Amino acid sequence: MKNITYLLIILFSITGCCRDQIVASYKLSENDKNLIPFEQDSTLSYISQQDISFSAKAQQRKLEIIEERIGADSCDLWAIDVFKSSIFINTFELEFEF
Repeated sequence: MKNITYLLIILFSITGCCRDQIVASYKLSENDKNLIPFEQDSTLSYISQQDISFSAKAQQRKLEIIEERIGADSCDLWAIDVFKSSIFINTFELEFEF
């Protein structure tokens, strides 16, 4: 009886698993990537509406590929390109991510 129980547990665990498979991918074109104009480690200068000038520093631009499930129990994935850059403004100690 114990052997049958172990056999059923193994059988259900093998048949219940599926392998992740990318069914759709969404890639950014070069034109889309150029919408974020900041180069790595460049210094940017800004003037506020009150004519106060301050500088900011652009961080590295990076491309990430995010895999997202279509449903909670699905093994199908979407692969999505995400292009990011961040700017740190020293004067206000703020960081923005684009």
